[in-house]
Amino acid sequence: MPDLLDSILLQPSGDKVEISISDNASTDNTSEVVSGYQERYNNITYYKESKNLGPDKNYFKAVEISSGVYVWLMGSDDKIVSDGVLKALNCLKTNKDIYLHNRIECDINMQNGISRSFWIENVKKDWDFSEDNLADYFSSCRSLAGVFSFLSSIVVKKEKWDEFLPPKRYFQTAYSHVYPLLSILNNKATLQIFHSNIVLCRLGNDYFLQEGECKRILIDYRGYMLLSDDIFSDDNLEKSALLKILVYEYPFKKLIKIHSICRDNFLEEIRLYLRVIDWSSWKIFLARNLRWIYNVYHFYRYLKQ
Repeated sequence: MPDLLDSILLQPSGDKVEISISDNASTDNTSEVVSGYQERYNNITYYKESKNLGPDKNYFKAVEISSGVYVWLMGSDDKIVSDGVLKALNCLKTNKDIYLHNRIECDINMQNGISRSFWIENVKKDWDFSEDNLADYFSSCRSLAGVFSFLSSIVVKKEKWDEFLPPKRYFQTAYSHVYPLLSILNNKATLQIFHSNIVLCRLGNDYFLQEGECKRILIDYRGYMLLSDDIFSDDNLEKSALLKILVYEYPFKKLIKIHSICRDNFLEEIRLYLRVIDWSSWKIFLARNLRWIYNVYHFYRYLKQ
């Protein structure tokens, strides 16, 4: 967290924003760290839960305790680039409902950053879904981050967020925060894509990998299947276009890896989802039977070490 706080507060515009911190009953020295910052800065709001409520509810508590017109959701391990706060504040002058920006992907030490775009090349910047087709937007996405999977890329009007709080079943999905955002879009919202990379994303410490890579993959499939069923009807273009993004997130090459590393109980569920998003039976069959190539390749790499 200190890296994130410093990346905000040491900017010239760092005192122009409110920082709302929801502490999910941490057992480390988070409260002492925050207290030290509060002694130096007067724009920090801090709340600590008495017990761990899980990451989903923690997102919503952070928004709840904030008082700004807009909220910028942030993971505690990420950072903002040196002029990112000013860029974000300038962008808000256009008064859109949601802003979404690309990220710079770094290693665990926040080094070797690589810019990542979530959309097709030359994607339209401004969207007004009272006129634009939501399916067209989904079709422009090449990553689930384009539909809000990456927390730290999202800026949203708080009053809009508060209109669409998710059902309780979402608070174990890791994607509870996506429910209000997709619901906002589905209610004729405005969206601006922020092409500047203003967030540094720390890779290699995904909280949701704690139960293994196969469970992490299922989080994506389960979450977006649930979202598509709840927010969009079974037979419309929006649902189909939303689920198609999973094909880009997990292309054929990744399917081969999935079939290599996941046990049968995981694979059975994943294959059900693959059929829903129109992966052909022969591609699923081919991925299943090419997994030995993946295994041989990685065994060869292991021997060369």
